[in-house]
Amino acid sequence: DIKNMIPLFSTIIGLTLLASILTHFNNNFISKDLQKIINITIVLIVVILLSSSVLKVIYQVENDLMALKKQTDLAFPILLTLVFALGGNATASTYSPMLYFYSNVILNVLATVILPLVIFIYGIYIISSLSDDMDFGGIADFFLSSSKYIIGISFTVFTAVIALQGITAGSFDSIYYRTAKYAISNSVPIVGGYLKDGFDLILLSGVLLKNAVGIGFVLLAFGSLLSPITKVISLILLFKLTEGITSTFAPKQIVKLYKNLGKVLTLLLSICLAIFFMYMIAIIMLMMSSNIIL
Repeated sequence: DIKNMIPLFSTIIGLTLLASILTHFNNNFISKDLQKIINITIVLIVVILLSSSVLKVIYQVENDLMALKKQTDLAFPILLTLVFALGGNATASTYSPMLYFYSNVILNVLATVILPLVIFIYGIYIISSLSDDMDFGGIADFFLSSSKYIIGISFTVFTAVIALQGITAGSFDSIYYRTAKYAISNSVPIVGGYLKDGFDLILLSGVLLKNAVGIGFVLLAFGSLLSPITKVISLILLFKLTEGITSTFAPKQIVKLYKNLGKVLTLLLSICLAIFFMYMIAIIMLMMSSNIIL
């Protein structure tokens, strides 16, 4: 991804150098008004070149989040059914509301609210970079911080609640499981011990099946989100590099643009990572639930 983007960022650095040269021209050669027009023109060209890559990545992240939502609608019912079949009645009943909340609330909020907000923040930063007289950076910073708080709170609350509920429900299911084993062992004469061992073998086979399904869904999610994550990281690194190279000679408003766009992409990366880790934690808790029972 970085290799494919190097020509684009090389062009942007060249345009930034041109803007710097024109900015430092003596007023006898170019008037201040003409300098402003030239700077705005160069900034617009830079923005047009960058927007094709940035908006493409945002669109890809949105599509992959919607694909992940479809995957959660498939994965969670299958895993909950397997947990229920293995005797995790309390676990399945406890997890169902939180998994529904994740797939139908958190994913929808991030995909339909935060992602459009990312585009809005991106546009505000671009407008602010066109002229020193139009500085709306404070508004963009406010929405940027608010989005980060929403993501952080959603991640913290979801992981904390699902972990606490899973441990509690697993303890109840463990009691039911041990009671069932005791009943089988002592209520069936002669072959009760054999039935108890067979019961354990069947449940262990079911646990292996459930965990294999869970690992498969985690790998599938990782594979679907790997491409946008690597593209976003590549863009962030190249923006940081461009900012570092041009900060020594470029006009402040252009360097500030690169810095702000890097912050927007960092927010986009936070969305992808938060969604993936919440999904992975939910799958792992479902995989561990039957282990607690046993």
